[in-house]
Amino acid sequence: MHRNGQNISPGRDRRSGRRAFNFLNLGHRSRAHTNPYERVHSETVYRPDIDGLRAISIFAVVGFHAMPEYVTGGYVGVDVFFVISGFLISSIIFQALEKGEFSFFEFYARRIRRIFPALFLVLSAALILGWFTLLADEYSQVGKHVAAAAAFVLNFVLRVEAGYFDTAADLKPLLHLWSLAIEEQFYLLWPAFLVLAFRFRPAVPGLILVILFASFGYNVSRAFSAPVSAFYFPHSRLWELLIGATLAYAAIYGPSRLETVLAGPVGGGRVQRRDLISCLGGLLIGLAIVVLDRQSAFPGWWALLPTLGTLLLIAAGPTAWANRSVLSSPILVFFGLISYPLYLWHWLLLSIARIHWTGAVPVAVVAGAVALSVILAWLTYQFFETPIRRRPLNQIAPVLACAILLVGVAGYVIRANDGIPSRTTASLATDFDAPRLDREHAAAIRSGRCHINEPSQTFEDFRSGIEKCLTVVPGKPNILVLGDSHAVDIWLTLSRAYSQYNFLQATGAGCDPSQEDSREFPAHCRRLLTYVRTEFFPEKRVDGIIFAARWRPSYNGILKDINRYRAMGMEVALFGPNFEYLADVPKILAKKPDAQPLAGYLEDRLNKRKFELDDDMRGFSAQHKIPYLSIIATLCTGRQCPVLSQDNELYIRDYGHWTINGVRDFGRIFADNRIIERLWPIETWRSQRNQP
Repeated sequence: MHRNGQNISPGRDRRSGRRAFNFLNLGHRSRAHTNPYERVHSETVYRPDIDGLRAISIFAVVGFHAMPEYVTGGYVGVDVFFVISGFLISSIIFQALEKGEFSFFEFYARRIRRIFPALFLVLSAALILGWFTLLADEYSQVGKHVAAAAAFVLNFVLRVEAGYFDTAADLKPLLHLWSLAIEEQFYLLWPAFLVLAFRFRPAVPGLILVILFASFGYNVSRAFSAPVSAFYFPHSRLWELLIGATLAYAAIYGPSRLETVLAGPVGGGRVQRRDLISCLGGLLIGLAIVVLDRQSAFPGWWALLPTLGTLLLIAAGPTAWANRSVLSSPILVFFGLISYPLYLWHWLLLSIARIHWTGAVPVAVVAGAVALSVILAWLTYQFFETPIRRRPLNQIAPVLACAILLVGVAGYVIRANDGIPSRTTASLATDFDAPRLDREHAAAIRSGRCHINEPSQTFEDFRSGIEKCLTVVPGKPNILVLGDSHAVDIWLTLSRAYSQYNFLQATGAGCDPSQEDSREFPAHCRRLLTYVRTEFFPEKRVDGIIFAARWRPSYNGILKDINRYRAMGMEVALFGPNFEYLADVPKILAKKPDAQPLAGYLEDRLNKRKFELDDDMRGFSAQHKIPYLSIIATLCTGRQCPVLSQDNELYIRDYGHWTINGVRDFGRIFADNRIIERLWPIETWRSQRNQP
C-alpha cells in the first residue's frame, strides 16, 4: 500500500513528438504535482483517480483487519496496489529509458526518499510501544520483525513462522510489511532487467509476458499445494506487478491501439466504451472484497478479480465515468494521498491493542485505533513525508538509509537479547516459565521422534523410529491415537492415566484428519495418514482408534476415515475439541489487573466458538452413531475451565495445549469418569481374547 511515485502519466515523447498515454490523459491538462520529480518526472500529468483507487484499496485492507467477519475479502486491497505500483513505477522507468536518462542512483534514491520516512517512524514506534507494553517473548518477536522489515525480507521470515491467516497473525504488529518486502524485492531487480532487455528492444514485451505467465502459473499451482508459500513468496506475486508494467508499456508504445479499444460508444448508443470498462473494473474489485474470505485459495485464480479490475480502471483513464465521478472525489483523493502511512500505522495499532487485551478487543477500541491511525497517517504525510520530499536526493537519501539501518540494528539487538527480560513489563511473566513448560512438554510427547514437528522433523525421521511409536503390546488393548498436537496431549494423558491399556501414537503438527482433502493439509500429515492406512494396518491390528484434533467447523471430512476403519473391523471414537483461550494463558495471567476477579477475567478470554463446535460435533456423532467424548464437558463446569492447580501450577502452556501438570490432573479426571473403560471395556476385551 505504498505511494510509489506520483499518480502520473507520461507527457510528450521528445523523440517521436507523439502524445504518449493520450488514451489515459484525455480531457486533462498537464499540471505539476505538488512535488514533481526532477528531469523526466517533471513532464507528467497527475491522475487523481489513481489516488482514489489507492483509497479503495486501503479501505478494503483496513476494513479486513478491523472487521474481518464483515469485510471478508478486504485483503485483496494489497493486490490492487501491486498493480498500481507496477504501472506507475514501470511508467517512470520506461520513460527514462526511452529518453536515455535512466539512473540507478536516482531511481533507488527516489525509492528511499519515498518509502523510508514513514517506515522509519512506524518501525521506531513499534520498538517504543513494545518496550512499555510487551512481554519478553512478544518484544523479541517484534525485534526480529523490525530487523527483517528494515532489510525487506519480512515475507520470508513470516513464511517460516506460519501463515497470514493463522491465529498468531493478529499478534504480529508488523505482519503487514510482508507486501512492502515483496515490492522492494521486485524493484531491486526490475530496473536492471529492463536496462538489459532494452538492448533487445523488440523482445521486451515478449520477455515481460513470459515472466508474467510463468509467475502466474507458479502462483496457481502453489495456491493449492503450498498456500502459505504462494502468499508470501515474491515469485508467486511478480505477475501482479507485471500486469501494471504491461499496461505501462502498452500505453507508451501502443497508445493508438489502446485508444481504439477504449474510444467510442457501445453498440451505437450513448454509453461510452471506456465508461463500461471502468465500471467493470470496479465491479471485479468489489466482487473480490465481498466474495473472498480466509478460506479462499488465494492468490491462485481468485487474484485475477482484483488485479484485472485494477487494470481496467487504470486503462479506462481519468475521463471514464467511474474514474472522474467516484475515484476523483476529494475525500477519496485525500485518503489516497495518505494511504501508505495509513497502511503502516493501522495494523501496528490494532495488533498492539489485541496483544494488550489478550482477548476480544472492544469495538470502541478497534474504532479508536483506526481513527488514531488516520490521524497519524495525515500527520506523517503532512509534516514528515512532504518536507522530506523537498530535500535534494543526494542529501536526504543517505540520511534515511542510515536511519533505517539503525532501527534495524536495534531490532536485531532486541531479538539477540530475548526481548530484554529485565524490563519491568517483561518481568511480569517470570512466575510462569513458558520456555521450561514447552521443553517439558516436548520431551514427554516425544517431539522429534514420534510426534512429527516440521520443520525440525520430517516424516522420514518418524518412519525410522516407527517401532517405538506404534508398538503393539500383546496382552493389552491397543488403542491408536491419531491426529495433531492436541491429539498428542490426549495420547500423553491417557498413557499416564491407564496402565492396563497400550496407547499408540501417530501424530503430527497440523495433522487434523478431517482436513486431509484441504489445500492447507501439510505434506508430512498426508504421508503419515497414508502410511497408517497402507502399511501399518495391513500388518498390525489394534483394538480401537481415537481421533482427536484442534477441529475446525469443517470437520465433516473425518467421516470418510471413520467409515474406512469401521469397515476394517476397528472401533472408532471421536474426542471433541479442547477448551481454548484467545491468547496464551501465561500472558493472560501476567496481564490480569490485580483488582479483577480471576474467574470472570478468564471466562471473558475463553474461546466461546469451541463450545459451539463441541455441541455441533456431539450432534454429528450421535447422527452417525460414533462414540463421542466431550473434553469440554468433562473438564469444564459451565464456562469455567481449569487453568491453575490448587498449588498455582499452570495447566495450559499456551492458548490450549496442556502442561505436564495438566496431563497429570486431567488424566485423573478421565480415569475417575472411566472414559476409556466405557469406550473399550477391558473385561469384554479379555473375554473375547481369553485373557486372564
